[in-house]
Amino acid sequence: MRSNRATHSIPMIVRGRPLALAVAVHAAAFVGSSAPSWAQSDAPVPPPIPSLDIDPTEKIDATGWWSNGRELLLIQSDGSYRLWKGTNRFLAADDIGRWDRQTYRTLWLETYRGQKHSRDRAHLRREDGILLMSLRDLQPMRQLARPPHTREDTLVGAWSGPPGTLTLRDDGTYSFSVSRSGPKDRQPARIGSHTGTWLVRDDTVVLTQGDRMKPVVATIVMPVTEQPAGGAAGAAGPGGPTAAGTAASGTPGSGGAGTLASAPSSTQPASPTAAPALIPPHQLMAPEGTTIVMPGGELRRVDPTESPAR
Repeated sequence: MRSNRATHSIPMIVRGRPLALAVAVHAAAFVGSSAPSWAQSDAPVPPPIPSLDIDPTEKIDATGWWSNGRELLLIQSDGSYRLWKGTNRFLAADDIGRWDRQTYRTLWLETYRGQKHSRDRAHLRREDGILLMSLRDLQPMRQLARPPHTREDTLVGAWSGPPGTLTLRDDGTYSFSVSRSGPKDRQPARIGSHTGTWLVRDDTVVLTQGDRMKPVVATIVMPVTEQPAGGAAGAAGPGGPTAAGTAASGTPGSGGAGTLASAPSSTQPASPTAAPALIPPHQLMAPEGTTIVMPGGELRRVDPTESPAR
């Protein structure tokens, strides 16, 4: 009986070898046929998936100043916004409202103007590494480190004289305090202490206390210097005219002698990806010797290191 079992087991082992070999051949053929078509040497490699212009995990602060050279937008951290049809922030805003954020690249602006409040979508994107905002039918805006330079910026600061002290702030507000050491015979034209908003109109500073109050108009008197023969106003030496003219000559910008520095012209659309022109710090102030004439006398700029006279 043992010899019979042995003789029957031998043919099974012999027959099992070619069966195992056949299975291995079929498995190799199946693996070869399952390879993707693009992995073959004669097939083109698919293009890589493009990366996002803004990383969804990136924290982008949308508050601050935005401009395209024609319009100016201020997104504030208190949930409000202001939009100007120009680049002078000292003028009254053309649109005001509130805003909220939906996603990492989408903001919604809801205007307070009009009978029906409308919501406009503001889309953020990055182009050539620059963050841009698309809003309504306006040209794309880029975020600014500071608002565009205006004529009012040359007068920001404290001004003091016999009438009192006038403080002009860069947010468009002012405060005026009557001098305690003025002449005893008070002139009827003198005005009391007050606060409000201000802006430059032509060669005057318009101080507005409120809608029901008549604005106080103060005249800006700037030093007038003779221009060199054959020289252009605002020349800055071999380098030619500067972005805002020469402060020492009293001819900033493209204006003549005795005029304030003008804001850059916005009649031509500026490229949203172009960096704003930087104005030297010494040209952000009115020329030395400039005075503001108010009812009761004239005011002169106060040195920031000194305290104004009371």
